[in-house]
Amino acid sequence: MKEQIVNRGAGLDISLESLPEMAADYMFVTVYDADGGGDRAQEILESAIWKSLPAYKNNCIYTLDIHQFSAGDLISLEKQLEIQTNLLLGSGK
Repeated sequence: MKEQIVNRGAGLDISLESLPEMAADYMFVTVYDADGGGDRAQEILESAIWKSLPAYKNNCIYTLDIHQFSAGDLISLEKQLEIQTNLLLGSGK
């Protein structure tokens, strides 16, 4: 994952079947509703594969508002980090 995403600074398209190999202990999810993204996300979130992930079983998946996380300026990034930190520490649910 580090080589494919972090070092390249881009996202990665993966199949639902390969998700268990890539999933982390804690996951943040955003959904882009346009072009059928919302419907596809719903299919994924209701799938047996999704529900088998350790992060799902341990209630460690956090849904983020894509509008809050689309900006990449310094002020937005600071706020995004604050939101994620609060979620992980249990004060932002």
